[in-house]
Amino acid sequence: MPVMDVLTTIGGQAWAADAACGRGSSVPHDAFFARGLADIAAVKRYCTSRCPVQEECLEDAMRMEESHRERFGVRGGMSARARRQLAAQRRKAAEAELEEEE
Repeated sequence: MPVMDVLTTIGGQAWAADAACGRGSSVPHDAFFARGLADIAAVKRYCTSRCPVQEECLEDAMRMEESHRERFGVRGGMSARARRQLAAQRRKAAEAELEEEE
């Protein structure tokens, strides 16, 4: 998903006004879509140490990505790979919960 598509989607959320990556951020938006491990780690640290809406951002990413299963960049302080793993864990937990109910 192109950077501007993600930013447009995020911009429509009430919590986005408080996002550390929003207006006035010293971090360029492209940094959130870096490919190098060191760059990804730096952006994750930025999110986890400075963003007051990290949890909202992560949950928004998880909701948005679940519908089309594409994950790109750092959102909510997590890389695309980490969010993919989190989605798999959540699916397994939901399946286990359904099995317990039966």
